[in-house]
Amino acid sequence: MRHHFFSFVFVLFSLILPAFPSGGVLADSSLPLHVIRTEFFDIIFPEECADSAKKIEAVCDDYYLEITRLLETDAYQRFPVTITRSVEVLNAYYAAVPYNRIVLFDTLPSTSLDMYEDTIQSVFYHELTHAVTYNMKASVLRKFSFIADCLNPAWLSITTFWAEGATVSFESKGRGGRLNDPFSTQIVNQSKIESRFPGWRDVTGARDTYPGGTDAYMFGSMFACYLQETYGMSKYAEFWKNAGSRLTPSFVAGVFEKTYGMSIGSAWDDFEKTLDVRSAEKNAAVLSQKKSIVSTFDVFFDRENMETKIAYFDSASSALRLLLLDSDGRVKKNKKLLSVTNLTRLAFSPDGEKLALSRNIEKKNSKSVLAVYDIKKGKYVQHNESGVRDSFFAWSKENPSLECVRFEGGKAAFSSPLLLKADEVPFSPVFVDENLCASIVKDGLSWKIRFFDAEKVLCEYDFSSIPGAEGAEPGSLILHRLHAVDSDSDSIFLSFSWAQLGMGGKMLSRAGFLKIKRDSWRAEAFLQKENSFAGVTDCLPAFSAAECLSTDPLNSSDDEKSFPLYAIFAEYEQNPLCQLEMKPSDFENVEIAPNIFDRAKPQISSSEKKSDGQVISGKESYEISYNPFRYYRRGIFLPLLGIVESYSHDFKKDSSTIPGLTFASTNPWGDRRFDFSAGYDPFYNLAGLKTQFSGGDNSFKYSLTGTCLFDKDGFMQNYDSLQLTKYLWRGKVSYFAVGSQGSFLYGRQIVDAKLSRGRDDSIGKSLDALAFVQFSNVHKVSPEPYYSAGFLLQPFILASWRDSENRISAEKYVNAGAKAQLRFPIFIPFIFTAQLFPNKDYAASASLTAILADFEIHKGIPAISLFIQRIVLSASYSGKLSYNHDELWDINRTGEILKNAKKSDYSDAIVLSGDLYLSPNTGFFTNGNYSFSLGYSVIYRPNPTKKENRLAYGITFSMDY
Repeated sequence: MRHHFFSFVFVLFSLILPAFPSGGVLADSSLPLHVIRTEFFDIIFPEECADSAKKIEAVCDDYYLEITRLLETDAYQRFPVTITRSVEVLNAYYAAVPYNRIVLFDTLPSTSLDMYEDTIQSVFYHELTHAVTYNMKASVLRKFSFIADCLNPAWLSITTFWAEGATVSFESKGRGGRLNDPFSTQIVNQSKIESRFPGWRDVTGARDTYPGGTDAYMFGSMFACYLQETYGMSKYAEFWKNAGSRLTPSFVAGVFEKTYGMSIGSAWDDFEKTLDVRSAEKNAAVLSQKKSIVSTFDVFFDRENMETKIAYFDSASSALRLLLLDSDGRVKKNKKLLSVTNLTRLAFSPDGEKLALSRNIEKKNSKSVLAVYDIKKGKYVQHNESGVRDSFFAWSKENPSLECVRFEGGKAAFSSPLLLKADEVPFSPVFVDENLCASIVKDGLSWKIRFFDAEKVLCEYDFSSIPGAEGAEPGSLILHRLHAVDSDSDSIFLSFSWAQLGMGGKMLSRAGFLKIKRDSWRAEAFLQKENSFAGVTDCLPAFSAAECLSTDPLNSSDDEKSFPLYAIFAEYEQNPLCQLEMKPSDFENVEIAPNIFDRAKPQISSSEKKSDGQVISGKESYEISYNPFRYYRRGIFLPLLGIVESYSHDFKKDSSTIPGLTFASTNPWGDRRFDFSAGYDPFYNLAGLKTQFSGGDNSFKYSLTGTCLFDKDGFMQNYDSLQLTKYLWRGKVSYFAVGSQGSFLYGRQIVDAKLSRGRDDSIGKSLDALAFVQFSNVHKVSPEPYYSAGFLLQPFILASWRDSENRISAEKYVNAGAKAQLRFPIFIPFIFTAQLFPNKDYAASASLTAILADFEIHKGIPAISLFIQRIVLSASYSGKLSYNHDELWDINRTGEILKNAKKSDYSDAIVLSGDLYLSPNTGFFTNGNYSFSLGYSVIYRPNPTKKENRLAYGITFSMDY
């Protein structure tokens, strides 16, 4: 009866574990969870997110009614909304599988999402737009919502391009949102500037290299806005209704033509004609490597040695690099300091000897941490404290220190005792000189530069109502990436990048400077007048710029002094670091009045954003206790389909039930999924039950599966499996993990001549188990897709056991082995893999693969909904050594096995391949999780096995999902 005991334990575990609420994105949250119930929403949150929950409570029902009114549909669904502070990178998501739900990460915004007046409410509005659009479906499908919320043909036709097009265009209907932010929209303008404007099929979200993903958001939203303004909101609402009501052979293209009476291509061409942003010729010297995606940099001017140090991070190659320029601006050295991932900011120490680093790392969830890199010693030290970002060195004679922005109670605070107003967010704090610091501070949709010392706020400059871009009304300037360029006893000189709020799609981001007189705090801003060849996302001029800009541009002559500007430029497929010569006449001078504080702290105030739409909902909300089973009752219910597999004693799938029923559910934040199936197999007259439980977080993943099958003779077999993976440690590019997987089967297998002759028809017991530890530091070293370096090592223990009533004795196998992989690019990428005792049939195996050529395509195919990623030519050599295994620990006689190996035990193959890599280009498949390759291979086997031909060739096909 042992198998019944295991089944009972598994079912009990599956029923009890969902009741424990804290896990996944709620890991480390306080308990108990609270629930505020409104007319349409259950807002689930830990105590530390109470303020944000109240903000959502204040607007959620009105937002829902507002969006449904715009899209001419009705509000008929209820949504759980989970708020968590355990994730320290701003994001959110809507999911319809297994039921409608929204999850919000309650943390500080990054510069890429700083254009919202109230961040958490705007992010919620964005996700709620997803929820509304994906629930606009035919009335008959609404009636079947009890089966699945995702029962909507739109999921098979709507790609990221259309889904995010709706949400970003809706979030931008007020003053905020990404369509009002040139930092966001300039990727679309840049594609046209570079004469690389893509077809609509090319920016659906299928692309797997930069700017894949971002392109779908911005091209999709600008096109959606064009459709709404040109053909009206009613026609746009009709498009979504049609998408949720019918599925055409051409997918979304057919839905669009049905709605608008024209092809998407025709409307796309008209949309392209509306884009008209002028830019300068590219006349800059590129300092970074080819195809770099430089995300942050800093400059140190070594005046004693007349050298310029530039440290920058290239995310495409996971590299922190150091450039050394001589006095004439020539590159003396371009050195890689270290391999690291997810750097968000770097800053030199005042002596230029160290770098303060800020980065995001993976623990249970994404966390923000600080690190220091000593350039001379080559030493990297990471601080354990999370909830910190934007690190910089603040030095005083008495106490040099590493300062930062801290996450405190969902708000921001400096580690120095500076109090921000409620909901203010600081960006890019910098050290100016002795005890004086400055920072960009965002307050709603106003950006300021604020000065402070260790004790008080001194002064700030408001950029919310000054002349900005040419031809634009005075308005708020969006400020990014502050740098302290120079300071002396008379003045302070800062740099930043800027764009004008509301000028999205009409300008590119530009360079700006601020020069301040110390005695009076009077300031003069220098704002770049015209666009460069691409948007300036981060910039820092040579210190000589302060002197150059002191000249009167009206009196400038042809010999006007120029100065170098080091900047990151937002080109379409790369973000290079460049050096550009600028002149004072390139900038507009604007005086900015200082707001001088005569008190130690600004007044603390709080405000809540109200719904922009008319307040319609009048029902009161109330709080209830969190009950997980209230949500586990919802899910996917398939009354006609139930897949339960049957297995042989060797764990090969023999058959599967098809008619039956399936139910799948999860908790509202999706970290504990429960699946249940029951079905009948008419071919073998079997009936069975299957239960699966899976989940985890970024450091721990698990999956448990159990099945029980019956036939005409009663109980047939019980199958259980378990998979666990735990990441114990993550470094700069490396990780260390442990894991295990096992399968156990008790019972009879199908005895049928079609499957296998002479099968054992008695009750059997089978066990396969694997336990491993794994270390890897494989990481990108180039923007090219296959250029990675590093090694992977995975020692493991294998165990196998087979027994049955008809066997004389049980078959046992226990052994240890290892897998090692080395990736190294030498002109072309190479991958070497070796395994010791990969299974009980082979003592060793090895392979060497070379990527001979990689042709990047990234184009959607017009006739069929497929996206071509690339064409790859490769060559490989592989070999393996077979052996006769013993029962226990063959690894102890490795030397003997290799010494006694015969030539006939060795088999190998040389393969030349050409593969076309594709991915689906329609519906939810267009998200990078599904891909396949179609190719042709020629195989030559110098030492074939008895069942193999020496020469073989043919078409190959593989899938990855």
